[in-house]
Amino acid sequence: MNDASTQACVLRLGGIYGPGKDIPSYIRSAAGQSVRKNGNHINAWVHLHDIIRGVDFAVGRRLQGIYNLVDDLQFTRRPHLQCPCQQCPAA
Repeated sequence: MNDASTQACVLRLGGIYGPGKDIPSYIRSAAGQSVRKNGNHINAWVHLHDIIRGVDFAVGRRLQGIYNLVDDLQFTRRPHLQCPCQQCPAA
């Protein structure tokens, strides 16, 4: 990759959501598992349709380099954990 004749574009994605991949379902899928974080860290997400548009943009403009492809809105996981966890019966 350190060759001037090699062109590359890397799109770093956040957690993917969209049709068939909603965030609450993703969080519920972790029920019963140990998570090493406290819920206060920032999660970066990206919608499936935005990924498609981002790839199209990168290819159409022959971008080179490394780009983060995530939503502008970033939030902690804690508020999203509280709602699904409150809806689940205790095991």
